[in-house]
Amino acid sequence: GNGLAAVEAGLEVRYLRGQLDLEREARRKETAKLDALLRARDAEHAKELQGALDEVLEGVRSQSTTVRHQVARLQRDKRVLRGELEAARAAGRRVRAELEGERAARARADAAHERELAALWLTVNKLDTLDAAKDAAMQELQADRARAVAAREAT
Repeated sequence: GNGLAAVEAGLEVRYLRGQLDLEREARRKETAKLDALLRARDAEHAKELQGALDEVLEGVRSQSTTVRHQVARLQRDKRVLRGELEAARAAGRRVRAELEGERAARARADAAHERELAALWLTVNKLDTLDAAKDAAMQELQADRARAVAAREAT
């Protein structure tokens, strides 16, 4: 009975191995098919990418021409602007010099005015002093007169 069991076990092992081989073969075929599909898809993508790249490059070429023209125009504009800026700066310097001159003239005029005012105040002060002296002299005169009258009446 033991020999039969061994034979059956051997057969089962061989059967299982056969099944495993079939399974492996099926999986290999599937993998090969998938690889082929992926390669085809990559090739398609590469073609699409190349087309897109060609379009982009064409666009870039035409844009770079446009950009070159724009840069040239901008450089011309910049030169013009630099000239205008220089002219404006020169005008600014002239105006500043004029204003400086006017300010100096005004300062001189103010100083002269101050001197005149000071002279006038001196004159006014002198007049006040003279007025005060005159008042004092008048009072003294009146006092003298009063004393003379009193002396006359006393005799």
